[in-house]
Amino acid sequence: MAREMKEDIPTLAQYFLIGFTNELARGPMRFSPGAIDCLVRYSWPGNVRELQNELKRAAILAESDVIEESDLSENIRDEVRSNRDTFQCAPTEEGIYISNGTLEEMEIRLIKEALGRCGGNKQRASEILGLTRQGLIKKMKRHGLG
Repeated sequence: MAREMKEDIPTLAQYFLIGFTNELARGPMRFSPGAIDCLVRYSWPGNVRELQNELKRAAILAESDVIEESDLSENIRDEVRSNRDTFQCAPTEEGIYISNGTLEEMEIRLIKEALGRCGGNKQRASEILGLTRQGLIKKMKRHGLG
């Protein structure tokens, strides 16, 4: 998500899920740890609106009161699976995600992904990353990214 922090996703997800279960007249629902992990790891190019749509879909389609990783869209599971192959992350008690890659490697990967999604548009990529355009350009120069 562009401006929201990844650690806010579980709280947002739970908030939206409560609203959808009320709207759909379903009993209380919750997320499995695997589903929450998927939601946190996904890049959310559609931002909060995409998260809302995904959760509503999952609430409608889930066969039990627990939304599992398998209840999420295939595109979310595929991206997360692909990212897991590159960087192994695990939540700590504080909700911080630790990777086996360096911060520099992660920053380079995030910049490349954002630029790729935006067709190289630095202004749009900087918005996705929550940076100013100038801040993005400085990071790109530091990492030799053009």
